[in-house]
Amino acid sequence: MRLTDFLSAALVDTDLRGRDKTDCLRRMLEMLGRARAIADPEAGLERILERERMMSTGIGDGLAIPHAKAEGMKRNRVAFARVPRGVEFGARDGKPVRLIFLLVGPPDSAAVHVKILAEVARLVGRPEVREGLLAAETPAAVIQLLRKAERRKA
Repeated sequence: MRLTDFLSAALVDTDLRGRDKTDCLRRMLEMLGRARAIADPEAGLERILERERMMSTGIGDGLAIPHAKAEGMKRNRVAFARVPRGVEFGARDGKPVRLIFLLVGPPDSAAVHVKILAEVARLVGRPEVREGLLAAETPAAVIQLLRKAERRKA
């Protein structure tokens, strides 16, 4: 399974200007809505925020992987955003988040959902991938970087 099977250039924002965590998540879900990848972005935001209240998905090293299941989703989809100035996300290391991978999928997709989360963690666990994502200036460059990283073994 490849992350790029669930992520397209239309779901990448390399210059997200969210005011805070909720605003960043809202903008990313609106991006999913514009791409017709989610039927109800507001309902998706509610699900994501419910999940965030249980435990922050800011995992450290400037990275967050918010995720939830939402009604009306036909398949799992991933959106990516780079937040140049960083945003407080309640990360374990206390650092602002600059890279966000948002995963939303149908309620009955637990196994695929977990595999996608594992693939994101595997890829961005490599410092050179994180550095490349911070430097990528276009959605196409992000997709190209991730495809190249997927071809290499961890």
